[in-house]
Amino acid sequence: MAQKSKMQRTKLGQYMQRQGIELRTLAEQMGYNHTYLWRLCIGDRRPSKREEVEIPKLLGLTADEVFGNDPTFNPLAIMEEESLRAALRAVKEDASALWLLNQFVNRVGELMAARQEITR
Repeated sequence: MAQKSKMQRTKLGQYMQRQGIELRTLAEQMGYNHTYLWRLCIGDRRPSKREEVEIPKLLGLTADEVFGNDPTFNPLAIMEEESLRAALRAVKEDASALWLLNQFVNRVGELMAARQEITR
């Protein structure tokens, strides 16, 4: 099964994609930062009461059409997915750090062994 794009996680994002509405254009019309609007579109932020009125009005829709219950939207799954990605990045970074530390320890061991040979 194909994974949904981030914009398709919410009704707002789905509608904007279907209608070809540019994120920056809508953000400018609303007087918002496009990054904030992006977070609304991917479900990372919940809309304020003002936004629940303003955004549908700009789109010519009702609040329910834009923000109504979406049975496919699961913020917990999104949080779990993002947490897993963060954990995997940390493990990769830790693994790289451990590999470098191991290389350093091995090199120090080699140098110490060479020093002992010289001093004999």
